[in-house]
Amino acid sequence: MKVIGRNDQCICGSGKKYKKCCGRSTVVSIDQVVENELNDIQHDMFQYAIHMYEEFLDDILDEYADIFEELPDDAYDLFSFFSRVWVISSIPTDEKTILEEYVDIYGPKCSRPRTRDLLQKWKAARPSAYTVTEVDEQRTYMTVRDIFTEDEHRVRIYETETGVEAGYFVFGTLLPAGANAIFFPTFLELPTEFAGDMRKMILDLFEKSDEDNPIDFMSHEFIDVFMAFMFGKEAVTADDYEWKTPKQQEVAEMFQVRMKEYDYDEEIVGIGLSLWHKYCERKNPRIIKTGVYEAALVYMVEQIFPYGGISTQEELAEEYDVSSGSISAKFKELEKVLEEEIANYEELIEDTEFDDYLF
Repeated sequence: MKVIGRNDQCICGSGKKYKKCCGRSTVVSIDQVVENELNDIQHDMFQYAIHMYEEFLDDILDEYADIFEELPDDAYDLFSFFSRVWVISSIPTDEKTILEEYVDIYGPKCSRPRTRDLLQKWKAARPSAYTVTEVDEQRTYMTVRDIFTEDEHRVRIYETETGVEAGYFVFGTLLPAGANAIFFPTFLELPTEFAGDMRKMILDLFEKSDEDNPIDFMSHEFIDVFMAFMFGKEAVTADDYEWKTPKQQEVAEMFQVRMKEYDYDEEIVGIGLSLWHKYCERKNPRIIKTGVYEAALVYMVEQIFPYGGISTQEELAEEYDVSSGSISAKFKELEKVLEEEIANYEELIEDTEFDDYLF
């Protein structure tokens, strides 16, 4: 094996002497040197975009001014930031995106051939959504799986305050950095308990879109996906489900009307509809009088989410013109069939700030 002298040209191809390049530290590998260099470059690229294309970025985002106006203060900055990242990587200013322009201008100036080659791969970068499959013990790297392609990437974690764990859902734009990847410039995260629903939600948006591949979908429908990630999709209604009988659908529709009249949050209504649909799928009840099922469903949902107050069975019996005993019987049946789902929601309320994550 050839011994490299400190004054020899560095083997990484930078053109510098070994002692002033990779030889400065015997601990840091060439891979790490290149990765750190690319991380610095992506920060510079973001600043380039902000300073050189401020008006272009503002013009694109002005098209979504109505969304900006409705955002709460704590979400406004996030929306503004990640929307700009999307424009930089996905929206051409003329024939090129800002990211492509930056790589074409500054890529050839990089001294390391390996860095130049990796920068060329950045041109294909687009936002996507991922499930975290692993986080190393040092919390230096995480492995993420793309929800569209199932491709896995090992990603460097630069954020010091992130609580990301295996099972989390993350959203951002990955840039190749050799054996690993880096997020441009950072990512959004969602805890494990919401990852499955969010994955399904985004895949449903893709399926219902006019796009044939996920790259175009994420490039063209980014705003809708981002809003789904931050706030969830539009309210679920009874019409979003397929029902085995008209009576089962009628119970869902009347439950929906009643809960909205009592000013229950749309997310709570959606959860109630989901629970009722699961019950119908499992039991396929033969319904003669819908009122008793409607009342039992209302009573069950209020027991789980007592935010708007809890109706007694007697009050519901009077409201729906049924007996309190029949409500009690149907409630116990619902409770038994949906035991696992109810327990999950109750645990979620106890263990998390549920209001902060409602979709």
